[in-house]
Amino acid sequence: MNYRELGVVLQDYLRNGKGIRYIVCPFINSEIVTDLLPPQCDAIIITSWRKDHLRTGISSLDLYDVCREHNWTLFVNDRLHMKLYSNNLDSAWVGSANLTKRALSDDERSNHELLAFIEEMTTDDGIMIHQIQAEATLVTDDVFQQYKQWFDEQQPVVLPPPESVEIDARESAFHTSQLPHSDSPQRLWDVANGATDLREYEQAAMEHDLGLYPVLTNQTSDEFIDNMNAVFFEHPFIKAFADEITTDGIRFGGVKQWIKKNCTDVPVPHARELTFPTQALIRWFPALEPEEYEIYQPNVSEILRRKN
Repeated sequence: MNYRELGVVLQDYLRNGKGIRYIVCPFINSEIVTDLLPPQCDAIIITSWRKDHLRTGISSLDLYDVCREHNWTLFVNDRLHMKLYSNNLDSAWVGSANLTKRALSDDERSNHELLAFIEEMTTDDGIMIHQIQAEATLVTDDVFQQYKQWFDEQQPVVLPPPESVEIDARESAFHTSQLPHSDSPQRLWDVANGATDLREYEQAAMEHDLGLYPVLTNQTSDEFIDNMNAVFFEHPFIKAFADEITTDGIRFGGVKQWIKKNCTDVPVPHARELTFPTQALIRWFPALEPEEYEIYQPNVSEILRRKN
């Protein structure tokens, strides 16, 4: 799957393809589609021109002028939600990304999107696309004028800015998925770099932890540990828990109870479900900061404490 530089991925694929280019996508920016397709090619574009999308500017009638200029064929199917980009219906990129700047760019305001490559489309795949096309309306000059006449009669729609709703921070507080799942940072690096003696859970644990603590693994283990140290101890959950650790320490059961008390999981996890994440959490502290933390075990129960 690809989830970065999607615009580059699609441009390279479509410009270097052969046969008819198919773009099946509900939201299309006219400038972007001209960047992706070679100027001289046969293309069939199927999109959506629902009234609400046109009035709010999510879809635009300008696409028809672009298609006429390049002799591309445009269809409208308002049931459309899929996103498919194909060379001659032989292969295709499919996924979540529309042809919009927010979908295809890689900045802090971009959408989280992905595309997966289908190397060989099946006969059924091709029939499905042709069926969608058959159900669609071919946009001709006459059809376009009917859309434009309707659109010109509409009142402007004022939308709120594309920002998230501000919520009370207490409602987005800690949850157990913010705990490390790998046995240790070193084991995390080992698994990410091709360890073969994997236990059943370790591949999933590695993917979870690198999503939670985004540190590059294509470096030495020492470099990885140093960078993980900086990321791990800056996580709000970890910082809050670290404030509870004294030289007297916290017993294993106390750590588990602190996690249960401070997490907002729904439903609240049973204590036995917290055993493994608690074990991982207390091991990560001395693994990353051996000069500051240690695990002390005077009897059966482990104690995580700060060193004097």
